[in-house]
Amino acid sequence: MVTTTSNEGQQGRSLSGYLEPAGAQSFFGKNSQVGDRVEGVVESVNILPYKNFQTGQVETWPDGGIKEQAHIVLRTNLEAESADDDGRRSLWVKMWGVQLRALREATDAAGVKDIVPGDRLSAQFTGYGERGKAPQPPKLYKFVVTPKPSAMASKLAPQTAQQTAAPATPAPAPATSSVDVDKQTVLQLAQIGQPAEKIAEFVKAPLAVVEEIISTGGAEF
Repeated sequence: MVTTTSNEGQQGRSLSGYLEPAGAQSFFGKNSQVGDRVEGVVESVNILPYKNFQTGQVETWPDGGIKEQAHIVLRTNLEAESADDDGRRSLWVKMWGVQLRALREATDAAGVKDIVPGDRLSAQFTGYGERGKAPQPPKLYKFVVTPKPSAMASKLAPQTAQQTAAPATPAPAPATSSVDVDKQTVLQLAQIGQPAEKIAEFVKAPLAVVEEIISTGGAEF
């Protein structure tokens, strides 16, 4: 470890604080436009006190409880904006009101109860809510959570109940070009050994579409 020293030979502070990578910059800011979107792999999730943007003071509820916010760091493929930019981006989500509701809707849709490192998360700025008594209207976001492969595999564990009735003649599968399928999720599940039938059930897509994605590696989808 490199350390600095004063003129008198006394040991000073370590340089590690200067040599470590800079923190992940916020993706959304005052200049964000409606429709702006970011997606990446979750690196960390922390719950922190919410501070007033202008005063820097921690805000509290009328009963004295501290308002909280989630700090989510994503590893993205965005182009570097500076020499210190490593592609990571921060999301700050208020743990109350419309922003918390949007995050809950995303986890409910994904069938999970938490967002953890390794998950994929996308966030899109969709507009503003009603201001009410607040000085500024709340920003609205849409989140989409894709659990990491190990979590998805556990959700697709074989069921004890088995179908006994013969299936009816299946209807022709729709053309692959008209079906919106997360091919990355399909390929990840296939790589960890999940059968095509279970993958199709999980992503809610026709079996023929899933089999085509697996056979072509997603190249022709």
